[in-house]
Amino acid sequence: MKNSVKIKYNLKFNSKKRFALSNSICISTNESNKLVGYISLSRPLKELSMRDLAILYSFTKPNTIEGAYNLLKDNFPIVPHQFLTLVKSLLALAFLIDAKYKKSTPAAQGTFSSLTMHLIMLKDIPRVMSYKTAIQEIVKDKTVIDLGCGTGLLSMLSAKAGAKLVYAIEESSIAEIANLTFRENKISNKIRLYNCNSKDVSLRRKADVLIHEILGNDPFEENLLLYIQDAKKRLLKPNAKMIPFKIQSFCLGYQDEWNANLKKEMKELANLYGLKFNEYSEQLQNEINMNYQQKVGTRPLLANKHFISEECIIHDLNLYSKLAVLRDLNKVIKLKITKTGLMHGLIIYFKAFLTPEIILTNSPFAPSTHWIQKFVPFEKGITVKTGMEILIKVYIVSKNGIHNLQAELV
Repeated sequence: MKNSVKIKYNLKFNSKKRFALSNSICISTNESNKLVGYISLSRPLKELSMRDLAILYSFTKPNTIEGAYNLLKDNFPIVPHQFLTLVKSLLALAFLIDAKYKKSTPAAQGTFSSLTMHLIMLKDIPRVMSYKTAIQEIVKDKTVIDLGCGTGLLSMLSAKAGAKLVYAIEESSIAEIANLTFRENKISNKIRLYNCNSKDVSLRRKADVLIHEILGNDPFEENLLLYIQDAKKRLLKPNAKMIPFKIQSFCLGYQDEWNANLKKEMKELANLYGLKFNEYSEQLQNEINMNYQQKVGTRPLLANKHFISEECIIHDLNLYSKLAVLRDLNKVIKLKITKTGLMHGLIIYFKAFLTPEIILTNSPFAPSTHWIQKFVPFEKGITVKTGMEILIKVYIVSKNGIHNLQAELV
């Protein structure tokens, strides 16, 4: 595997091998206000103790295990073999990487290593053909980065379209499949594969084009902004092209028909039996509201008749421009109601501009792709009337290492 060095660590305390802190590590707090470290969606979170933090600090500059131990032993009493065990655990999580090769090991085994998940993406014809068309327009005679290359499809399409060289970057173990597929298609000579997090990649020459598909149903949930910002700063030429180059997010208010008809059903029962069901109806509504967030994620896409607002744009991010920090993306929007009824929440979706003319979207009004819309149910449905403008606060939160677009009524 070119430029992807596999290292089996038979570690010894007095080894001359040097390690360093991964550039991709992030540290934040979890719901219990405890410090956690994480690399990406492909790797697990780790709750960090003061000893973990001290060990990580000892590798902020490349260091041997013995050198790091000597740096900390006076303040953190620990015997050498215990220190070695802790270092191994941090290497397994890719918090520490080989300082010489700048590679994390082992390859991530999380979500993006799933062969089945990649099959779903490979079978997404609108997605693949949109990228293929954009790639053919842009990459000829260019040096290209495929950020999160997965099975290597977009890298191969770039090589076939005349790219001078493709840097394929993939953190998970699916990179092994990509490597074999490059060889199978006899284009390994035009592709350099990096099996690590993109933040730990260094290139001798910066690239002309960045291809990325790090979009979830929620356009921010694969931490797109972090990786684009880093690539622009370190890996791309100042005038580099990006595919996609712009991401827009939108929302629509929706009404759940079954939920909305509940009061009618209760009234019908009262008429049928000549009895009142007000107390039962109220408790039933509370139960539905409590379980709604769990149920709504597994429901099929809403039919158009359920939408009760105009489409409202939330964000319009040109990736060529200076990217905003997360808190600057918090805002209040006005949602114009088009149908009297009970609004139970929002659906959120995106439009990704691969070129000015080629747009990929998971809009409910567009042909289906492997993406679905994101549902953001309110705690309780609210009564709305045609022509009303509802104020919605939208904001991005970072929870357990994942960025998420959230919304709530003002």
